[in-house]
Amino acid sequence: MASVATSTGSTGQPYGGSIAASIYDRAQSGLVNLANKYAGNETLAGVAVGKLADSFGTSMNTAAQIEYDNAFLGSLTRYQQSTENLRKGNTLELLAAETGSKKEILSTTAELQRGQTETEGGQQRLAIGATGEQDRLGVAARGVEDREGYRVQGEQQRLGQDNASDNTIRLREHAKGSIRQQGQRYYA
Repeated sequence: MASVATSTGSTGQPYGGSIAASIYDRAQSGLVNLANKYAGNETLAGVAVGKLADSFGTSMNTAAQIEYDNAFLGSLTRYQQSTENLRKGNTLELLAAETGSKKEILSTTAELQRGQTETEGGQQRLAIGATGEQDRLGVAARGVEDREGYRVQGEQQRLGQDNASDNTIRLREHAKGSIRQQGQRYYA
């Protein structure tokens, strides 16, 4: 039994060198030493062997539970990693799809804006053409009106000059007549 109490792990310390393992090792050694000291006492030997058997059974159950927990946690870790990888993959697919959708939306928006710009440009060209046509017609109409105004004004000026000439002639004749009358009075 003493060989069980003095066994050490690969680190040179009993059962991995933890504080709990060290306490366990000392307690087991003390129990073995007590049983060896009173080897002739069957009752004490039976108690020591029973305690050691309980301890070994508990150790076996603990080791089995540790193995089970390690296996379970390893499986859970693999499951979580798979779930995380799946989530990341789905997220990347969604981002790629979203990027594609954004590119498609931007392309469609650019196409619509280009069409709208072409339509607006056509409407502006038509409006400018119509405005130019109206301006041209307005200038032509003003030209006709101006020519008519100049013609009427010229006629009025000619009439005014004719009247002035007639008046001048009348005034001259009147002046001649006045001078004659004045001269006749002077010479008479």
